[in-house]
Amino acid sequence: MKQDLKRDAVKNLLPTGKDQKTSLFTVQQNQMSERNTRSFYLRLPFLLIVVLPVIFGIVYFGSIVTNRYVSYSQLSIRTAESGPTSLLGGLVGAVSGTNAMSSEAYIVRDFILSRSMVTKLQEMLDIRSIFAAKDADYFSRFHIDGTDEELYDYFLNRVSVFFDPETQIIELSVEAFSPDDALAIALSIVALCDDLVDNISLTAREDSLAFARKEVERAERRVEDARLAISAFRQKHGEIDPISGATSIGTIVASIELELSKAQTEISQLRSYLREDSAQIVAAKARLSALQQQLKQERARLAGEASEASEGNYVPLLADYERLVIEDEFAKAAYTAAGTSMELARAEAARKHIYLVAFVEPSRPDESTKPDRPKLILTILLCSVIAFGLFTLILAAIREHARL
Repeated sequence: MKQDLKRDAVKNLLPTGKDQKTSLFTVQQNQMSERNTRSFYLRLPFLLIVVLPVIFGIVYFGSIVTNRYVSYSQLSIRTAESGPTSLLGGLVGAVSGTNAMSSEAYIVRDFILSRSMVTKLQEMLDIRSIFAAKDADYFSRFHIDGTDEELYDYFLNRVSVFFDPETQIIELSVEAFSPDDALAIALSIVALCDDLVDNISLTAREDSLAFARKEVERAERRVEDARLAISAFRQKHGEIDPISGATSIGTIVASIELELSKAQTEISQLRSYLREDSAQIVAAKARLSALQQQLKQERARLAGEASEASEGNYVPLLADYERLVIEDEFAKAAYTAAGTSMELARAEAARKHIYLVAFVEPSRPDESTKPDRPKLILTILLCSVIAFGLFTLILAAIREHARL
């Protein structure tokens, strides 16, 4: 009984006949409405994200954007000593990854992309007016009332520099709205870079010459001090040249020793046939004693201890004098070497060591190469499609999350 009542209740709840058909039609309408809503929400973003940007890109880059002309140039830093590199030098350069020319090339590259370059170009050419050409479109040209920072940013978008450390070549490209403007800017940049390299070389040469001059001045003072020391020594000891004095005394000692030997020989001869108290032997002994006393005095002057009879000892005099003479000789040699170094530095300073070689002169373009319209339009299309794809993925994730 209870089961029959339940079946009747369920049958009463289910739609029958015409009501069931109406319910199915309503469900179908709701599904179609939901599909139309989804299609609308997909078509609208597709129009906004893909179609409109592509149409704008085609219109702008196809007919509105102003042509830009590019002037190319290739530069290289060379030194006066450039030539075949030794194997060791090549290995050192390969390991270190840089050398003197590379360092200066990097300086030139950074100088081209610096604010100082923009300032100098503004003084030379008024690049603010060049980049703000009236015949250029609104989005491409620089606005004449822009700030210096905006001018610098615009300059970086119109000038590009690339340095290849392997070939030591700097590649420069300059964009402008006319061929003459592009060429003028490129030539000015090359001239300013040449001045920079000259200043770097000149500074190095002047530093080298200044150092050589200081060395010469120091050597001159050393020579002067050595001469003054010798003069003071001579005045103190009353000796012009102790070495010559000692040589003279040595000669005297040698002659006295010779006379002493002769006197001793003479006495021996006299004793052979005369008595010891004879006048000749007494005179010979007196002469021998005088020679011995003189020899003692001369030896004391030369190298022995000073005595009342001697005039002094040459040993300390010679030691002090020889030290002064050696210092004087070294001072003279140092002065000569410093003078030679200064002459070499002066000769080196007179010639140019570092060169900026523009082996590819800035060119005057005869047709515009920027912007690359097909590439830009294709880029817009790809970016738009990618953006739309991300949008649909995010939207699907949100709906899936909402169902959960």
